[in-house]
Amino acid sequence: MKLIKYLTRDYSLLEHNLVIKTLLKDNPENEGIYYNSVVDVFQKGFMDIYVHGEDVEHNKKFILDNVTRNKLFLISKVEEGIALAKELVNLPMNLPNKIKEMIDEEIINELDSLFEKLLGFATSIELVHCTERSGVKLNQKEIETIAQFNDLRKEAYLKYLQFFILVTNKIARKKGLLSKDLSYLTFDEIISFLEGKLSKKTVDELQNKRRIKYIMRVDNGKWKVITDNFDREYEKLKKFIYEDLLSSEVKGLPINKGVVRGKVKVVTQKTPFNEIPKGRIIVTYQTKPDMAPFLRKSIAIVTDEGGILCHAANLIREFKIVGIVGTKNATKVFKDGDLIEVNADNGTIRKIKQI
Repeated sequence: MKLIKYLTRDYSLLEHNLVIKTLLKDNPENEGIYYNSVVDVFQKGFMDIYVHGEDVEHNKKFILDNVTRNKLFLISKVEEGIALAKELVNLPMNLPNKIKEMIDEEIINELDSLFEKLLGFATSIELVHCTERSGVKLNQKEIETIAQFNDLRKEAYLKYLQFFILVTNKIARKKGLLSKDLSYLTFDEIISFLEGKLSKKTVDELQNKRRIKYIMRVDNGKWKVITDNFDREYEKLKKFIYEDLLSSEVKGLPINKGVVRGKVKVVTQKTPFNEIPKGRIIVTYQTKPDMAPFLRKSIAIVTDEGGILCHAANLIREFKIVGIVGTKNATKVFKDGDLIEVNADNGTIRKIKQI
């Protein structure tokens, strides 16, 4: 088994558990884009997400085969995705306030109904990622259309996840949990808790452990969340993980050509955006819409994730600055204050001794 680093996020266990359940092969809504094996390693507040190499190749082939047969395949999927995104955020907004009056069976039915909405959105969640990784050639109109959809679908499922967490927080308070939330349980564990199969004490103990670190694995439909003996289990797992070796130079996909030199500011999902200084080279996992006003002040943007369709690529083009995306490990190689050269003529970023 070869596990490939996919994303780094500050998801809670429940949020990514919902997403993974949606993307598994046994979801009939997936239409050819799916995963058999996923591993989450959570520690120090961030989740490293790994997927099986064979699944990545399968999804790339699915996109390429369909585009070869039908040039309008991607655009038609985007149009479907836009409609599904609108449906996904058509949420029962009064549900959180109703939780305290509902019996457990009613709550379970509401949670199942919410989850069904996400199941139908599965292909849209991964369509853009898989298109980027497939290497399919796109014209400018397709790039712009799919990139705009990328922002829309991301906004939709993040809004959905926030709502789901709000609902489960209300459940936790109704049940008198010390943790006051259910963010570090899986969806199935929440159902088991409401069915009386897990005690309040067990739930609180599980969540206390998982807030620190855990490994969540799914292999061919079999789930496991590991908290005890984390270090030993992580060492076993590492032999299956493929990551590029770190060096003083990394490579990625250039968006706007040019060469700039400057100081690094590493921006994580927990960095206050108003602390992003002017005139720096921003190195980050990925960009988000609310970062845009602050990133406009940068001289270059470098991301671990993404491709020509990602949000960061859109910003780079819009701001007309130098940028490289999809480096995989720039946030691990470079630190705040490093002097680096971003060469978007050849897609490389390297440390330098002086400007």
